[in-house]
Amino acid sequence: MNISVKKVSISYGRHRAVDSVSLHIPAGEVTVLVGPNGCGKSTLLRGISGLQSLEEGAVLYDEKNIRRIHGKERAQYVALLPQSPVAPEGITVQALVQYGRHPHQGLFQRWSKRDEEVVAAAMQQTGITELAARPLESLSGGQRQRCWLAMSLAQESPIILLDEPTSMLDIGHQSEVLALVKQLAASGKTVVVVLHDLIAAARYADRLVAMRDGQLVAQGKPADIVTPELIRELYNIESTIVPAPGDGAPVVIAALEPVSC
Repeated sequence: MNISVKKVSISYGRHRAVDSVSLHIPAGEVTVLVGPNGCGKSTLLRGISGLQSLEEGAVLYDEKNIRRIHGKERAQYVALLPQSPVAPEGITVQALVQYGRHPHQGLFQRWSKRDEEVVAAAMQQTGITELAARPLESLSGGQRQRCWLAMSLAQESPIILLDEPTSMLDIGHQSEVLALVKQLAASGKTVVVVLHDLIAAARYADRLVAMRDGQLVAQGKPADIVTPELIRELYNIESTIVPAPGDGAPVVIAALEPVSC
Protein backbone atom coordinates (compact mmCIF):
# COMPACT_ATOMS: atom_id res chain seq x y z
CA MET A 1 0.00 0.00 0.00
CA ASN A 2 1.51 3.33 -1.09
CA ILE A 3 1.31 6.49 1.01
CA SER A 4 0.91 9.96 -0.46
CA VAL A 5 1.65 12.95 1.77
CA LYS A 6 0.26 16.08 0.14
CA LYS A 7 1.28 19.53 1.43
CA VAL A 8 0.82 18.46 5.05
CA SER A 9 1.18 21.06 7.80
CA ILE A 10 0.82 20.37 11.52
CA SER A 11 0.98 22.97 14.31
CA TYR A 12 1.09 22.97 18.09
CA GLY A 13 -0.43 26.27 19.04
CA ARG A 14 1.60 28.93 17.20
CA HIS A 15 4.46 26.55 16.46
CA ARG A 16 4.32 24.92 13.03
CA ALA A 17 6.04 21.56 13.54
CA VAL A 18 5.51 20.32 9.97
CA ASP A 19 5.37 22.87 7.18
CA SER A 20 3.79 21.93 3.82
CA VAL A 21 5.53 18.57 3.39
CA SER A 22 4.80 16.46 0.32
CA LEU A 23 6.28 13.04 -0.41
CA HIS A 24 5.49 9.64 -1.87
CA ILE A 25 6.19 6.52 0.22
CA PRO A 26 6.14 3.31 -1.81
CA ALA A 27 5.23 -0.16 -0.61
CA GLY A 28 7.97 -2.74 -0.24
CA GLU A 29 10.62 -0.26 0.85
CA VAL A 30 12.06 1.14 4.09
CA THR A 31 11.63 4.92 4.19
CA VAL A 32 13.62 6.57 6.99
CA LEU A 33 12.97 10.08 8.33
CA VAL A 34 16.13 11.83 9.55
CA GLY A 35 17.05 15.26 10.83
CA PRO A 36 18.01 17.15 14.01
CA ASN A 37 16.00 17.06 17.22
CA GLY A 38 12.76 18.97 16.93
CA CYS A 39 12.70 18.99 13.13
CA GLY A 40 9.22 17.43 12.93
CA LYS A 41 10.05 13.78 12.18
CA SER A 42 7.90 12.21 14.90
CA THR A 43 5.09 14.69 14.33
CA LEU A 44 5.02 13.84 10.63
CA LEU A 45 4.99 10.13 11.48
CA ARG A 46 1.96 10.63 13.74
CA GLY A 47 0.31 12.65 11.00
CA ILE A 48 0.86 9.80 8.57
CA SER A 49 -0.66 7.40 11.12
CA GLY A 50 -3.83 9.47 11.44
CA LEU A 51 -3.33 9.98 15.19
CA GLN A 52 -2.21 13.60 14.75
CA SER A 53 -4.65 16.09 13.26
CA LEU A 54 -3.51 17.84 10.10
CA GLU A 55 -3.79 21.61 9.94
CA GLU A 56 -3.48 21.54 6.16
CA GLY A 57 -3.05 18.97 3.43
CA ALA A 58 -3.91 15.29 3.20
CA VAL A 59 -2.50 11.80 3.69
CA LEU A 60 -3.70 9.04 1.38
CA TYR A 61 -3.33 5.28 1.75
CA ASP A 62 -3.37 4.38 -1.92
CA GLU A 63 -6.35 6.56 -2.87
CA LYS A 64 -8.16 6.60 0.48
CA ASN A 65 -7.95 9.74 2.62
CA ILE A 66 -7.11 8.89 6.25
CA ARG A 67 -9.63 11.48 7.42
CA ARG A 68 -12.28 8.97 6.37
CA ILE A 69 -10.71 6.07 8.30
CA HIS A 70 -11.54 5.75 12.00
CA GLY A 71 -11.13 3.46 15.00
CA LYS A 72 -10.49 -0.21 14.38
CA GLU A 73 -10.60 0.26 10.63
CA ARG A 74 -7.54 2.53 10.83
CA ALA A 75 -5.66 -0.10 12.83
CA GLN A 76 -6.32 -2.54 10.00
CA TYR A 77 -4.45 -0.17 7.69
CA VAL A 78 -1.57 1.01 9.87
CA ALA A 79 0.42 -0.12 12.92
CA LEU A 80 2.29 2.60 14.82
CA LEU A 81 5.03 1.71 17.32
CA PRO A 82 5.90 4.81 19.40
CA GLN A 83 9.29 5.67 20.89
CA SER A 84 8.67 4.26 24.35
CA PRO A 85 5.76 1.78 24.27
CA VAL A 86 4.40 0.77 27.68
CA ALA A 87 3.02 -2.69 28.45
CA PRO A 88 1.00 -3.84 31.47
CA GLU A 89 3.21 -5.03 34.32
CA GLY A 90 3.92 -8.76 34.26
CA ILE A 91 2.56 -9.33 30.74
CA THR A 92 4.03 -12.27 28.88
CA VAL A 93 5.44 -12.11 25.39
CA GLN A 94 2.58 -14.11 23.90
CA ALA A 95 -0.06 -11.97 25.61
CA LEU A 96 1.59 -8.83 24.25
CA VAL A 97 1.64 -10.15 20.68
CA GLN A 98 -2.02 -11.17 21.02
CA TYR A 99 -2.92 -7.50 21.55
CA GLY A 100 -2.18 -7.05 17.86
CA ARG A 101 -5.34 -8.98 17.01
CA HIS A 102 -7.68 -6.55 18.79
CA PRO A 103 -8.51 -4.54 15.62
CA HIS A 104 -9.88 -7.76 14.13
CA GLN A 105 -12.04 -8.67 17.13
CA GLY A 106 -15.78 -7.92 17.06
CA LEU A 107 -17.80 -7.22 20.18
CA PHE A 108 -18.89 -10.85 20.56
CA GLN A 109 -16.21 -12.50 18.48
CA ARG A 110 -14.20 -15.22 20.19
CA TRP A 111 -10.51 -15.91 19.77
CA SER A 112 -10.24 -17.96 16.59
CA LYS A 113 -7.88 -20.46 15.02
CA ARG A 114 -7.01 -17.74 12.51
CA ASP A 115 -5.94 -15.44 15.38
CA GLU A 116 -3.76 -18.20 16.81
CA GLU A 117 -2.12 -18.79 13.44
CA VAL A 118 -1.38 -15.10 12.87
CA VAL A 119 0.14 -14.67 16.34
CA ALA A 120 2.26 -17.79 15.93
CA ALA A 121 3.47 -16.63 12.50
CA ALA A 122 4.35 -13.14 13.83
CA MET A 123 6.35 -14.65 16.69
CA GLN A 124 8.16 -17.03 14.36
CA GLN A 125 9.02 -14.26 11.89
CA THR A 126 10.53 -12.12 14.66
CA GLY A 127 12.32 -15.05 16.29
CA ILE A 128 10.59 -14.90 19.67
CA THR A 129 8.62 -18.18 19.70
CA GLU A 130 10.80 -19.63 22.44
CA LEU A 131 10.18 -16.52 24.57
CA ALA A 132 6.38 -16.87 24.52
CA ALA A 133 5.94 -17.58 28.26
CA ARG A 134 8.57 -15.10 29.45
CA PRO A 135 7.55 -11.84 31.13
CA LEU A 136 8.30 -8.95 28.78
CA GLU A 137 10.33 -7.08 31.42
CA SER A 138 12.72 -10.05 31.79
CA LEU A 139 14.00 -9.63 28.23
CA SER A 140 16.86 -7.62 26.78
CA GLY A 141 16.18 -4.40 24.90
CA GLY A 142 16.60 -6.04 21.51
CA GLN A 143 14.33 -8.93 22.46
CA ARG A 144 11.63 -6.53 23.70
CA GLN A 145 11.77 -4.55 20.47
CA ARG A 146 11.26 -7.75 18.49
CA CYS A 147 8.23 -8.51 20.67
CA TRP A 148 6.72 -5.10 19.95
CA LEU A 149 7.37 -5.63 16.25
CA ALA A 150 5.66 -9.02 16.47
CA MET A 151 2.61 -7.33 17.99
CA SER A 152 2.60 -4.88 15.08
CA LEU A 153 2.86 -7.77 12.62
CA ALA A 154 -0.07 -9.52 14.29
CA GLN A 155 -2.23 -6.53 13.31
CA GLU A 156 -1.75 -7.62 9.69
CA SER A 157 -1.62 -3.96 8.70
CA PRO A 158 0.01 -3.21 5.34
CA ILE A 159 1.68 -0.09 6.79
CA ILE A 160 4.13 -0.16 9.71
CA LEU A 161 5.36 3.09 11.30
CA LEU A 162 8.24 2.94 13.79
CA ASP A 163 9.42 5.88 15.90
CA GLU A 164 13.03 5.37 17.05
CA PRO A 165 12.81 1.56 17.28
CA THR A 166 16.55 1.31 18.07
CA SER A 167 16.67 3.98 20.75
CA MET A 168 19.06 3.00 23.58
CA LEU A 169 19.98 -0.32 21.93
CA ASP A 170 23.59 -1.42 21.54
CA ILE A 171 24.99 -1.88 18.04
CA GLY A 172 24.25 -5.61 17.98
CA HIS A 173 20.60 -5.27 18.96
CA GLN A 174 20.26 -2.24 16.67
CA SER A 175 21.44 -4.31 13.69
CA GLU A 176 19.12 -7.14 14.70
CA VAL A 177 16.05 -4.92 14.77
CA LEU A 178 16.86 -3.03 11.57
CA ALA A 179 17.56 -6.25 9.68
CA LEU A 180 14.08 -7.40 10.69
CA VAL A 181 12.64 -4.09 9.48
CA LYS A 182 14.25 -4.73 6.07
CA GLN A 183 12.66 -8.17 6.00
CA LEU A 184 9.23 -6.68 6.68
CA ALA A 185 9.59 -4.30 3.73
CA ALA A 186 10.84 -7.13 1.52
CA SER A 187 7.64 -9.04 2.34
CA GLY A 188 5.62 -6.16 0.83
CA LYS A 189 4.94 -3.98 3.87
CA THR A 190 5.16 -0.20 3.64
CA VAL A 191 7.64 0.71 6.39
CA VAL A 192 8.41 4.22 7.65
CA VAL A 193 11.00 4.66 10.41
CA VAL A 194 12.25 7.65 12.38
CA LEU A 195 15.97 7.33 13.23
CA HIS A 196 18.55 9.63 14.82
CA ASP A 197 21.49 7.42 13.84
CA LEU A 198 22.34 8.70 10.36
CA ILE A 199 24.86 5.93 9.66
CA ALA A 200 22.27 3.23 10.42
CA ALA A 201 19.65 5.15 8.45
CA ALA A 202 21.88 5.36 5.39
CA ARG A 203 22.69 1.66 5.57
CA TYR A 204 19.19 0.26 6.06
CA ALA A 205 16.98 2.77 4.23
CA ASP A 206 15.84 2.32 0.66
CA ARG A 207 14.81 5.97 0.75
CA LEU A 208 15.85 8.78 3.09
CA VAL A 209 13.67 11.78 3.88
CA ALA A 210 15.68 14.60 5.49
CA MET A 211 13.90 17.31 7.47
CA ARG A 212 14.84 20.53 9.23
CA ASP A 213 12.59 23.08 10.95
CA GLY A 214 9.48 21.20 9.85
CA GLN A 215 10.37 21.30 6.17
CA LEU A 216 11.56 18.72 3.67
CA VAL A 217 15.21 19.33 2.83
CA ALA A 218 16.01 16.30 0.65
CA GLN A 219 14.67 12.89 -0.26
CA GLY A 220 16.01 9.98 -2.28
CA LYS A 221 18.36 7.02 -2.12
CA PRO A 222 20.99 7.43 0.63
CA ALA A 223 23.90 7.23 -1.83
CA ASP A 224 22.33 10.03 -3.88
CA ILE A 225 21.56 12.56 -1.15
CA VAL A 226 23.98 12.01 1.77
CA THR A 227 26.62 14.65 1.08
CA PRO A 228 28.74 16.98 3.24
CA GLU A 229 26.45 19.82 2.12
CA LEU A 230 23.34 18.02 3.39
CA ILE A 231 25.00 17.15 6.71
CA ARG A 232 26.02 20.79 7.14
CA GLU A 233 22.49 21.99 6.41
CA LEU A 234 20.89 19.49 8.79
CA TYR A 235 23.31 19.43 11.71
CA ASN A 236 25.61 22.45 11.31
CA ILE A 237 28.76 20.30 11.18
CA GLU A 238 31.43 19.59 8.62
CA SER A 239 31.82 15.96 7.60
CA THR A 240 33.48 13.49 5.29
CA ILE A 241 31.41 10.83 3.51
CA VAL A 242 33.04 7.47 2.81
CA PRO A 243 31.51 4.28 1.36
CA ALA A 244 31.02 1.38 3.76
CA PRO A 245 32.92 -1.81 2.94
CA GLY A 246 30.71 -4.38 1.26
CA ASP A 247 27.53 -2.50 0.38
CA GLY A 248 28.98 0.97 -0.26
CA ALA A 249 26.40 2.71 1.95
CA PRO A 250 27.46 6.28 2.80
CA VAL A 251 29.15 6.60 6.20
CA VAL A 252 29.23 10.04 7.79
CA ILE A 253 32.42 10.98 9.65
CA ALA A 254 31.77 14.18 11.55
CA ALA A 255 34.41 16.83 12.10
CA LEU A 256 35.43 17.54 15.68
CA GLU A 257 34.25 21.15 15.61
CA PRO A 258 30.84 22.52 14.53
CA VAL A 259 30.50 24.97 11.69
CA SER A 260 31.29 28.47 12.96
CA CYS A 261 28.37 30.86 12.71
